[in-house]
Amino acid sequence: MNHPNQIETIKELINSFLDNDLKAKVQSDKQKIYSQVENLGYKRPTVRRVAAELKKELLAKIEVLQSETHSSIPSSKTKE
Repeated sequence: MNHPNQIETIKELINSFLDNDLKAKVQSDKQKIYSQVENLGYKRPTVRRVAAELKKELLAKIEVLQSETHSSIPSSKTKE
């Protein structure tokens, strides 16, 4: 049984590993991240499910930011 607290902990761990990779300027490897989180006592299927959920959330945020960026850029119209 997965508890909301466990899900949030796994998301925080994944984000932490991603942030560390960004700071080190290395490309993240999802299998490595899964293994690191799994080594902390979480089952891989749970980690993968939570990672997929986190990915959906992040993509939704990116989509919102992109739409805000596109709507804030004035369109340039040329006279014919």
